[in-house]
Amino acid sequence: MITAAWTLLFAVLGFAAGTLHVASLARNVRMLTDGGSALSTVGLLVLRFVVSGLVLVSAVHYGPLPLLAALGGWHLARSRGLRAERAS
Repeated sequence: MITAAWTLLFAVLGFAAGTLHVASLARNVRMLTDGGSALSTVGLLVLRFVVSGLVLVSAVHYGPLPLLAALGGWHLARSRGLRAERAS
């Protein structure tokens, strides 16, 4: 039962991290093309990787199922975000 709870928690965290990753990626691209500040652009890039990395590294400590759930949630959010960007 505890493994199922951790798996569900990391699926949700993975989805949130993936959503944040795609949203900040789109913002990063706009900042680069519109001539945004280099410091804020790099800061957002680092933040994107740190958040995704923290979620995935945290999931590793709870076993393979939470890790796969986090990756699945992250990938689902990524696919959803890319599809939304293509539609706009």
